[in-house]
Amino acid sequence: MKVLLACNNRDISDFLESVRVEYSTVTEREKVIPSVISERPDVLIIEDTLPGRTDMLELLQEAAGYTRVILHVDRFENDEVTLRCVKQNCAILPRNFNFAELERMLFGNYPGVLNPVREPAQKPAANNIRSFPSRLPGRKSKHLLPNLVVVYSPVSAGKTFTAVNLAACAAQSGRSVALVDLDVSQSSCALWLNVPPGREVLAQALSDPGTPGYQLQMPSGLTVYLPAPERPPVIDRERLAILLGSLSQRSNLVVVDTPRDLDPVLASYLFSAASKIVVVADLDYARLIILHGKLKTLKNLIDYNRVVLVANRVTTNKKVTVSDVERAGMVKCRYVIPDVPAPVLEGIYAGKPPALFVPELKVLGGLLEDEQKCGTEISATF
Repeated sequence: MKVLLACNNRDISDFLESVRVEYSTVTEREKVIPSVISERPDVLIIEDTLPGRTDMLELLQEAAGYTRVILHVDRFENDEVTLRCVKQNCAILPRNFNFAELERMLFGNYPGVLNPVREPAQKPAANNIRSFPSRLPGRKSKHLLPNLVVVYSPVSAGKTFTAVNLAACAAQSGRSVALVDLDVSQSSCALWLNVPPGREVLAQALSDPGTPGYQLQMPSGLTVYLPAPERPPVIDRERLAILLGSLSQRSNLVVVDTPRDLDPVLASYLFSAASKIVVVADLDYARLIILHGKLKTLKNLIDYNRVVLVANRVTTNKKVTVSDVERAGMVKCRYVIPDVPAPVLEGIYAGKPPALFVPELKVLGGLLEDEQKCGTEISATF
């Protein structure tokens, strides 16, 4: 399938990349029809705010004579005549859409198809998830640290939120906890914990493992090792192994927040050393596809007997469900974190992990207690 993308929406382009759909872009209304004629795309995705002097209704009508058209609506007039004209020529993708809708529009039959698709539609990415083996083998660890928990997600699904609140719950229960932020490009742990500038000691600790971290007042048992945003350190595997080994001996628990684009060399060490690998996902369909693909590439590095799958920002009014999270993560999801935006924002403003005062988020504390909740195999029949 080939798509012509006439909109400036990063989420849509990321989705097309995640399902491996070939696409090209145009940035002006006047270039749409020439590009449709020369490139002959199977689908045109266009937004109503695309710059240009050409009338949008006339553009949609003409484009529909060549290919399927999906209109991403932002500020389009919603009077009855306009909507009737639009619906005759294209499918309407609303402003607040989910990726399951977009996938159905791309791979299904919708209004405005005057010319049929010239090649069989690409198999939807959801089928790739359903057909993939439910369990992947992992290699045995040579570097296991029994109190090391690594939090990982290759997408923006609340990885740092999970790491910070997991560490806070553990510290509140009386443990001494070291939280290490390896996401040096974001350094988001400092925001969640309201760490004052100048207290970022990760670079020093990598050079001297005895360097004390920044001790939080609430919860009192939590010590953090954060990167300085203006001088992000280079994470060396050998130095990191020495630091985590030292922290493992001095703390009851070590929690590592990994970057989304985790280096394969660091991934190999961290996944082999961790007693638990917490994989974080949410109910965003495109992000689940990316997560599933990334886990597939890491299959030889991960022992799924040590994986704990967490579904974050869960609501009951989405078409994507926790079972989709399980298909993407290939293990049973044992921890479901509800979507509670108000207290989460309050926690950010106050610099206090919301799991300390929101009962629904205290579920993260149980993650450390039950040894049976790692890597439970799910049904292979999807």
